[in-house]
Amino acid sequence: MNDRLFWPRSAARRQFMGRMVSGSALLCGASPWPVALAQENAPVRLVVPFTPGTGIDTVARALAPRLAERFGRPFVVDNVAGASGNIGTQQVARAKPDGNTLLVTVNTFVMNRSLFKTVPYDPVKDFEPIAQTSLGTLVLVAHPGASARTLPDLITQAKGNPRGLNYASPGVGTPHHLAMSLLEWRAGIDLVHVPYKGTAGALTDLLGGHVPYMFLPVHVALPHLRSNKLVAMASGSERRLPALPQLPTFAEQGIAEM
Repeated sequence: MNDRLFWPRSAARRQFMGRMVSGSALLCGASPWPVALAQENAPVRLVVPFTPGTGIDTVARALAPRLAERFGRPFVVDNVAGASGNIGTQQVARAKPDGNTLLVTVNTFVMNRSLFKTVPYDPVKDFEPIAQTSLGTLVLVAHPGASARTLPDLITQAKGNPRGLNYASPGVGTPHHLAMSLLEWRAGIDLVHVPYKGTAGALTDLLGGHVPYMFLPVHVALPHLRSNKLVAMASGSERRLPALPQLPTFAEQGIAEM
């Protein structure tokens, strides 16, 4: 799962460039901020096209104070959720190209053109990339009371009871949903998708045991794994995660190319 920062293409790359430092969610200007913008006091909007509490929202809120310190201007996170990120993304595409409105988004930015009949923006023509802010992975997790607490058990139960197991996602077409669809295809199983309007509601019901399974970004899942409120089943990374060294990858458990 890649998180990136964009602004409207017509704002022009020469006004602001960034680079990622040490793989953290930190952007440093590689070229000076324009004098006209530097003299303004109006806050810069960091539009997150998803609900609060999502992985990318966490990234944006870590990024905002560092950008404010670097450029001497307020940077405010603005959650504009809906339509798998399309509504907030459209706002940025139509924003005045003055560098005061930036988009912090994830893979759905380019995926949505294949998932929707039409999208109200062109990810190539309407935006200028600034920097990759972070690189993460999805982890398959379960509620501790779920009938299956390991990936092999989940696959065995799902094959013995097609469409008998539910899983949550923040919405149709999200990376979480598509990751589970890929798992279903690779493992030859059929689960029931329970889409929510954002991560917060899905995670609340997952923690409450109302839905048993879900894919979560590792940085969202970690606090709940460490407090034993969730159980990790597999990692979508190529190698085991340093933060979860005991957690096997999908490939280690016989599910390749996840």
